[in-house]
Amino acid sequence: MSKHPLYNTTGLQKNNKSHVLYALANKQMELQELQEEYSKKISKVQSDLSALEATICLFNGDCNKTITKISQKSAKKRGLKRNSYFERGEVRKLILRTLRTAHKPLKTSDITLGHL
Repeated sequence: MSKHPLYNTTGLQKNNKSHVLYALANKQMELQELQEEYSKKISKVQSDLSALEATICLFNGDCNKTITKISQKSAKKRGLKRNSYFERGEVRKLILRTLRTAHKPLKTSDITLGHL
C-alpha cells in the first residue's frame, strides 16, 4: 500500500483533526477500490450476456422475441412482495416470545390462534 496522502514526510499527522481525515480518506480509498472491482465485474457480466444473446440468435431465428421473453421472465423473479401485515422478522419474534413465555409445550394451532 502506498503512503497515505494526509501524512507528511515524517509520517506524523499534520494537525489534531487529521486522525478523522485520515480515517475518512482511508474509507474513500477503500470504496474507490470496491467501485473499480465492481465496475470490472459488471463489464464482464455485460459481455457475457452479449455473448449469450449472440449464441441464442445462432440457434433461434426470432432471437429478439426470445431474448425479450427471457428478460421479462427474469424481471418477474426479482421482486418479492412484502407482507403488509407484519414487518420483516416480526412474526418470528412473536412466535419465539410466545414459546419463551409458555408454561407447557404448544401446538402450532395454540401459537397461531390463542397466544399471539
